[in-house]
Amino acid sequence: MNTAKILIVDDERDICHLIQGILEDEGYETLYANSSKEAKEKLSQYKCDLVILDVWLQTGSSDGLELLDKIMDETPNMPVVMISGHSTIEIAVSAIKNGAYDFLEKPFKTDRLLVMLKRALEFSKLKDENQNLRQTSKTQPTSITGKSNIITGLKQEALRTAVSNSRILITGEQGTGKKNLARFIHQNSSRKDKPCIIVPCTEANDEATVSRFDNALISASSGTIVFDEIGRLSSYMQDRLSQYLKTGQVNNEQVDVRIISLASPDLEKKVKEGRFKTDLFYRLNVVPLSLPRLRERMEDIEILMDAFHGEFSKTDKNLSSQLGSSAMIRIRAYDWPGNNRQLKNFVEWLNITGLADKDKISADELPDYLSEKEEGDIENDGLLANCVDLPLREARENFEIAYLQAQIMRFGGNISKTADFIGMERSALHRKIRSLNINTNKTEEVNDTTKNVVKAG
Repeated sequence: MNTAKILIVDDERDICHLIQGILEDEGYETLYANSSKEAKEKLSQYKCDLVILDVWLQTGSSDGLELLDKIMDETPNMPVVMISGHSTIEIAVSAIKNGAYDFLEKPFKTDRLLVMLKRALEFSKLKDENQNLRQTSKTQPTSITGKSNIITGLKQEALRTAVSNSRILITGEQGTGKKNLARFIHQNSSRKDKPCIIVPCTEANDEATVSRFDNALISASSGTIVFDEIGRLSSYMQDRLSQYLKTGQVNNEQVDVRIISLASPDLEKKVKEGRFKTDLFYRLNVVPLSLPRLRERMEDIEILMDAFHGEFSKTDKNLSSQLGSSAMIRIRAYDWPGNNRQLKNFVEWLNITGLADKDKISADELPDYLSEKEEGDIENDGLLANCVDLPLREARENFEIAYLQAQIMRFGGNISKTADFIGMERSALHRKIRSLNINTNKTEEVNDTTKNVVKAG
């Protein structure tokens, strides 16, 4: 259903009624004006999405071109389709140069008019989206928050990659910050003063999708285009992107853009299953970057919470300092399946409920979902609860096991930070861990992930 409001401007009332009937049959809402003065009044009274404007208005003067200039001055993103029955090529070129979307000569075919209007409205929508994206990119953070080894290595690789024009494939689970990393790379590249346009990929391949795809590439010229969830592209759109990569052209127009693709970790599986073209995958995957799950970088959780808190609060106080030790242990013990995005939602919830304004936040005040425990965590709770029923030596050993496991979890498996916090030498803590047979598999998994990301760089 078409919901756009279109203003028809022509000094011939019959032409206005004819076009009005065609457009209303297609579901468009229409207004019409028979003079430049009447058109200005309508534009000031109503919010129109498109204008169909005759070049020659009233007594044969080129009043339509003067009205076009006024429209472009006041609403530069307004699509204007010029029409005329007796204009020269020079006038048509002049109209398009001055901001008109296209030019249609009378008499015109209905189908051609409708296709042109549809494309003009799509183009206008894309321009608005791109303008919003550019404005957003100026205010959104373009830094990568965190000091863990895995994030430090990723930032260094991203900065090295930013200075080149190589295509990049960023993979990671939902909510890990793929778009933010893409913006970070753009902002640290030679293209930083040019557009950075993010295009959500879909399985559609209709005319509107193709038009939006082509217009996005053209609008991002000299800048960066980011294909969000590239694995969702239909086979037809994959071929269209491959064709651009081979020729550098869109509709016979040379377009220079840097391409950053974002994908879920299952993209390579799609390639093996034939759902994503192998050749395109290797063309896009020149520099692979992988974002870790939040669970794999728990050392950064306080820094991330403080950064998110800064977006929601006007105070300079760090949120992490307001969380009691029991609350912090519970936050660190949670798996965070939604990654950074879920953590940000949690911090926003703390601000909405007013808990972020308290001096101390206890574990009992946290959401119930943070209490979901893994088998090992439940076992720890049991050990602590049963200490009172055991002889001192055995109770002390059980308590040490539970206490050390909780502290290692608290610091994301970082033995050095755990040792500093509990007041032990690192070597002494390692000996204690071995003597108590404490499972540190999670620590090894985090370290292995760190090494793999650094090697990928």
